[in-house]
Amino acid sequence: MVVLLLPLPALAETFALGEGDDLVDIVEEAALTPGADTIRVASNYDSNGVGVDVSGQSLAFEPLDGDAYELPPLYGSSATLKITGAVITGAVAFPDPDLSWDDASCALCLDSSAVELSDVEVATDKANHGILVRDTSVSADGLTVRDTPGRGFSHYSRSAETAVTLSGSEFRGNTGGAIKVYNGGGDVDFTLHDSQVHDNQAQGSAGLDVYGEDVAVVDTSFVDNVSQGGSTLQFMTAGGTFDGVQITENFGTWGSLLYGELGGHELVFSRCILAGGRTDSDETDYEGIVAGAGKFSVTGCAWAPRGTFKRHGGSMHVEDNLIGVTRGRIGVIYGLETSLTITANRFCGGSTTLDAFQGLVMASGSSVLFEQNVVTGVLASGALLRSGGIDATGLEGSDFEIFDNTFVANDTVALYAGDTTGLVFVNNLVRESIAHFDLESFPEEARGDYNLWHGVTPTAGVNFPGDWGANDVTDQDPLLVDTFDPTDCDSEPGLQDGSPAIDAGDPTRTDADGQSRSDIGAIDGTPGAGPSDEVDADGDGYPAAVDCDDGNAQVNPGLADDPYDNIDQDCDGRAATISYGGGCACDGALAGSPAFLLLALARRRR
Repeated sequence: MVVLLLPLPALAETFALGEGDDLVDIVEEAALTPGADTIRVASNYDSNGVGVDVSGQSLAFEPLDGDAYELPPLYGSSATLKITGAVITGAVAFPDPDLSWDDASCALCLDSSAVELSDVEVATDKANHGILVRDTSVSADGLTVRDTPGRGFSHYSRSAETAVTLSGSEFRGNTGGAIKVYNGGGDVDFTLHDSQVHDNQAQGSAGLDVYGEDVAVVDTSFVDNVSQGGSTLQFMTAGGTFDGVQITENFGTWGSLLYGELGGHELVFSRCILAGGRTDSDETDYEGIVAGAGKFSVTGCAWAPRGTFKRHGGSMHVEDNLIGVTRGRIGVIYGLETSLTITANRFCGGSTTLDAFQGLVMASGSSVLFEQNVVTGVLASGALLRSGGIDATGLEGSDFEIFDNTFVANDTVALYAGDTTGLVFVNNLVRESIAHFDLESFPEEARGDYNLWHGVTPTAGVNFPGDWGANDVTDQDPLLVDTFDPTDCDSEPGLQDGSPAIDAGDPTRTDADGQSRSDIGAIDGTPGAGPSDEVDADGDGYPAAVDCDDGNAQVNPGLADDPYDNIDQDCDGRAATISYGGGCACDGALAGSPAFLLLALARRRR
């Protein structure tokens, strides 16, 4: 029997690249061996900035001596790369004409590939893209792309299913914007987390520009970006989730926060800090615009708008936010032909009058549910809530349902105004606050009842409907808890035991327990809250029977729960866990914004 001894295939090799070596030679040699080859690069290696084609290769680059090293521009297709601890400099023109990128140049340019980056810096003053990839999966941790005379990171999808994850990364000083995700027919799973997007500029979006795709952004900050002819975040037929994100002190011609055309997608913001936006004109421009079908939500955020947020079409859900009312010519939120749900928010005014047409919400051709909100200290030259268009725009009125809100110490022209097509005003508590309804006529089905008025008398431009206010509570102090201060944006206007607002609401509505008759106002009464002859060791107005820590005046049922300290301040049986845990240092980032933005983001309402 004859036995044939066949040569074994060569195993993957490890190469050393040092001073005087040529990376092109090593890549060509590596191409002769199957499997993934490792190239260990010395810190004294000089790349000379000459691009290297890595098409079809499987290569791992890592430090030879433990220090950072330099790599030249890498380009190609069908490559698998793992790069650790490198600084990529220079630029190369990407030669594939099928990509249809005019005059494209980049430091890392790949098509139909996979790349893993760890502690990699892209620093080039020659490329119009730092990293430019198509139909390529990218996993990057500790990536830095800075000072590129173009966009920092661009991902284009043509037909493939790809995943892009950028974590612990920084995009700074790029003059063509930070990140673009473009879906031209493929499927991209894009995630950005624990990262910083700061000090970028663009003719368009300087932060994150998304087309045709849903993205996930977590614990990431967007600060001091300048978008000429665009916005910090820009979505075209796209959506996604933003959790624990900080967007502050940006400039955008189309909005300092966001411009979006959802096209049926859903866009969700939660646990975010939104503040200090700048536009061309603080008086007239929007800080955010979201258009098109689909749902847009802002929940559990601290928000200090310096312009108006406009929602055109689709729906918008705003819940459980702390909102500083200090800017906005036509209100904090302007709904146009949309469905607005605004519930369980704290709207806190500033010390100066808004140079604004409206204070909080204006809606045209829309339906609005304004429910369980606390509104204090808003000073504005218009109405708190308005239905209809601005001046002679011809825009239609809206249907407003206004339930279970607390209004205290607001000084505006009117509580409600405009050409309304429907109005329900029920279970609202109004204390020493504007109480005027500026309407030319009440709609036929208008209803107002079971409200409490203290220190004010409701008035209207025309006579109220005959049965309006038949069950209202008037001339009675609502007995708000002693710890409530309308100038303190973190205190809650709870009801003391014995308040005339308790169980005085619409009998068809119930409290949070779903059983007892509704109270009037945004905050349900707490049994035993308020003055009492019972033992109150810490003197906070709550006896030991309801105070879960009667030795600490900073813990009682009338306080908001701070999510930062693992203490149950409001005695609801649990410590708040919702907080901003973003990948950014927030100190000083909110300069000039209401101080309450650094307080608790969790609101404990019904």
